[in-house]
Amino acid sequence: MLEKLLRIGIIIVVIASVTGCDWSSTQKQEVQPENIYISTFNGIFAAPIFIASEQGYFEKEGLDIHLDIKSSGKAALEDVLSGKSAFATVAETPFMHAGLKGEKIYLIASFVESEKNLAIIIKDKNLKLENLKGKKIGVTLGTNGGFFLDTILLHHGILCSEIEKINTKPDGMIASLMSGKVDAVSTWNPHVYKLKNLVNDIGSVNYGDGNYTGSFNLIAKQDFVKKNRKLTTKVVRAIAEAERFIKTNPQEFLKIMSRVTTADLDFLSNIANDYNFNVSLHQSLLITLEDQVRWAIEHKLTDISEVPNYLDYIYFDAMNEINPDAVTMIH
Repeated sequence: MLEKLLRIGIIIVVIASVTGCDWSSTQKQEVQPENIYISTFNGIFAAPIFIASEQGYFEKEGLDIHLDIKSSGKAALEDVLSGKSAFATVAETPFMHAGLKGEKIYLIASFVESEKNLAIIIKDKNLKLENLKGKKIGVTLGTNGGFFLDTILLHHGILCSEIEKINTKPDGMIASLMSGKVDAVSTWNPHVYKLKNLVNDIGSVNYGDGNYTGSFNLIAKQDFVKKNRKLTTKVVRAIAEAERFIKTNPQEFLKIMSRVTTADLDFLSNIANDYNFNVSLHQSLLITLEDQVRWAIEHKLTDISEVPNYLDYIYFDAMNEINPDAVTMIH
């Protein structure tokens, strides 16, 4: 009888070792998905994602990452909401709008900030910001271009109801302005840089002058993150490694970005100092999100009437593990 029990015990141990079962734990192991897609904007704002891919930092973390290039962060966000991609890079405004619509998403980390990524470009040199009342302005609705436009115009005494917004795709900004379809556009780089050269002496480029700082952030669905916490942390760690490369190898960084985005190297060199690459979760980001919700409520862009708690939409675990000192958001 004892010999029979011993044989059964040996068989159980062999089965466990072959199948990988851990009989001492009932916790399910996290299974890493294959072919993980990150939808991202084709520009310097998404530089850490491109660098992490090109320098092998994702691979170093054991991740099989594929990039899906989009014309805007808003388009990248839509890929996550539709289930096409696991992660996306997006400015804070589309993320804010998605939260107001009840989408269960997380902002996992912010990785760049800039006060000069967006601008209002006017073609007519005789037309100033304070004189845009009643004018047509091209803007990609649902993006931070819209919030930036309203913020800057309000600073110059113009209400959003006193202009005519023309919903314009990012790639259509140049044609719309130069053809006279609109009097001005509110957009981001590289369109700002290209239009700056085109309008040159005949118009003006108007930045935020400290009234707005835009950010670009890594987001994903909450269910995906909860099921793939280790994977999410690895993605953020790879992006943080890319940030260090950007800061310590500025010239090589620009060469890589010129190659992978097909952007002109001189263009990238001229604007690089306008971007602060810093993987973080700062309190200022939460304040910006809350300000934008109030803006959305005031301009009837949402049916809600109270500012939700956006801490419910922030995932802290990855940043707390990688660099807790970069987490200043009070939670």
